[in-house]
Amino acid sequence: MIDTDSAWTYGHTITDDNKFLEFEENFAGILTAELNVGSYSLTDYALEISRAMNAASLNESYSTFLNRATRKIRITGSSTFSLLINSATTAPQSTYPLAGFNGADLTGSASYEGDSPSGSIFEPQFLLQNFIDFEDDQQANNVSVSETPTGIVEVIKYGDVNFMTCNVKYQKNNNPEERSHMGSSIRFDANGKDNLDNFIKYAVTKAPLEFIPDKLNPDSFTKCLLEKSPRSSTGTGFLNRELYAENFATWFETGNIVFRKIII
Repeated sequence: MIDTDSAWTYGHTITDDNKFLEFEENFAGILTAELNVGSYSLTDYALEISRAMNAASLNESYSTFLNRATRKIRITGSSTFSLLINSATTAPQSTYPLAGFNGADLTGSASYEGDSPSGSIFEPQFLLQNFIDFEDDQQANNVSVSETPTGIVEVIKYGDVNFMTCNVKYQKNNNPEERSHMGSSIRFDANGKDNLDNFIKYAVTKAPLEFIPDKLNPDSFTKCLLEKSPRSSTGTGFLNRELYAENFATWFETGNIVFRKIII
């Protein structure tokens, strides 16, 4: 068991339906940044925004800053620019909502922060069970072992792969009247089971996630993806089990799920 409250950030998948970001530069007019289609971790999504804006820019340079405590993204330019959140011709296919920019167009400044957190976060209601940290589970990647005629053993490998194992346990859509009877070990969550479902359904797409072992220290995280689950050895399926045998009907657990650390 891990002794801190953990979390995962997720939800940053770019498709043809949310890949555009229109902005306006001085002396250059309206420009359209196009994000590359694919799935990103929260950190890499923020970087993809600045990459796309710099690729579209004619005169300026842009950077993004991610406040990991609030999950809000700040976009900063080398001079004054505008973010065309509502008036953009590509608004129906805009990435602004995912980036957390939900209000009116922003103009007159060289830096803007999103109105809301980017993407989603999953915070288990209970400390992770059967926890094995990335640092404690490692195996060689694409390894081959051979022995020379003189008896020397040669090992060829292409790096190491690290894994984290955990069981997300005691998830439930709590009723308000349950709050006073739950004690302090299980966190009240009116949408606990729904939040688990949303997270695991995204994880089985094999999209990048960010695991935060201590949600009070969000700057310490590991990029990862779901490696396997009790339902699927490839991590493409899941089985959330109701805890009947423990007399916890309507409470659910994932069973032991395994995450692979992403190096790049």
